[in-house]
Amino acid sequence: MAFLQQINHNNNRDSNINSNLITTTTNNSNNHQFNTNSRRVIPLTTMMESQQQQQQQQQQQQQQSQGLNANIVPTNNNDNNNNNFHNQNKSLQEKYPLTYAWIAQEDALLTKNLRVFKRRLFTLFILLFAPGILILILSLLNDEVMKEHVIEPLTDYELLPTRCQVFDFYGQIDGQNPSCVTIMYGPSNPTTDNIMQIFTTNAGIKTREAAAVKQSTTATANANAGNSDWILKTGVNSASDVKFVIGSRYNTLPDGADIVGMKSNVEISTFMRKHLGRLDTALFFDYENDPTGSTYTLVVNSTVLGPYGYRANEPWHHVGLQNLLNEAIISHHGDTVNVDVTIKPIRDLHEENAKADGGNEQFDDVQSMIPSSGHLFVVMGTLIGTLIIINTITGEKRARIVGTMRMMGLHESAYWMSWMIILWILSLIGAAITATCGTLTPIKVFKECDWGVHFVAFFFFFTSMHRYV
Repeated sequence: MAFLQQINHNNNRDSNINSNLITTTTNNSNNHQFNTNSRRVIPLTTMMESQQQQQQQQQQQQQQSQGLNANIVPTNNNDNNNNNFHNQNKSLQEKYPLTYAWIAQEDALLTKNLRVFKRRLFTLFILLFAPGILILILSLLNDEVMKEHVIEPLTDYELLPTRCQVFDFYGQIDGQNPSCVTIMYGPSNPTTDNIMQIFTTNAGIKTREAAAVKQSTTATANANAGNSDWILKTGVNSASDVKFVIGSRYNTLPDGADIVGMKSNVEISTFMRKHLGRLDTALFFDYENDPTGSTYTLVVNSTVLGPYGYRANEPWHHVGLQNLLNEAIISHHGDTVNVDVTIKPIRDLHEENAKADGGNEQFDDVQSMIPSSGHLFVVMGTLIGTLIIINTITGEKRARIVGTMRMMGLHESAYWMSWMIILWILSLIGAAITATCGTLTPIKVFKECDWGVHFVAFFFFFTSMHRYV
């Protein structure tokens, strides 16, 4: 082998060697063959021919491979055309499998969420109506607090005669000792007695008419104070002749009356000192200067003016008595007259504006709930819904539903997008309901702003609260 390598080396070094034989020295120089222990003689031409054959074979293989590739090229073009045609006829689902998988998951998750709320109708009711209901509750509570700010309609008051009432030290009606005299007049003589008899008759008529139609609480008060006929007692000599019985009204006693005529005006003063608060009105006729009885002085108990207004609901009690007295005097002189007086309150525009605006100092002790507590009611309704949604979503995590879906190839974006769509729908409906409830209340911020503005504001507010989910 070493010898062959040396020959190859010599052959590569000098290709012009023309020797036909290369011999090696052996034990037998005459033999061209070797024994088994001798070295072999290889002709150089034979080795070169074998190399040329190998080179030719390699060239043929290369040509064959090139020819094969040349033959395959048209076939590859046809296959590419077929593949392109096949790709053009593929459906969108085959072209975009991931997108269609995401859409399928989204559809399944939306169906799941809808069924969750379908089975929880009370929860759905709270999510949609809780903010609006709390706004209505806020309006009711604010109305109770702000009653002093509400303008009461001005009503006409018809003057009717009313019997006297007894009030205690605290301004309460004294039902345990109700004895009193409505009018005590003097001096008692035929002229004044005739005037007061006309007064008594007319008072009974008006009392019966008011009781028949139940026109006002005056009729109820008169009915409770005694029968509708008023009683006149004339010619009383002394204040001691008028005797009260504890627990009974004086006009219900056998010798009692509603109107008492004293012969002397001094006795009227004596009666007032002995029975403080028991005489409602004192009537003094100036008979000496005017014998016709047309001139008089009416003295009222000023300590009961307030209680008659806010306890007995008779703020015009004494004015009604004076009006009926004038009617009786006119009738005494021979003229038939029926004086029906209606009092119209004078409108205090300053006070009305103060009540409407709540900016007057007299209403400083009455604070509206809207600036201080209104935002709490609005936030509370939305917060309740947010907590319910958080509990629902975390409940799925606690039940390992989300983990199971993730192991099965859940797309996180599909899961959260399904909840976002549901929350957007709930926010739209809830905002419409809340804005409508707000416009139904007398709250100024809802009345003086368009419904659409409140709808958009509530929608974005609800969605901002839901982002904590």
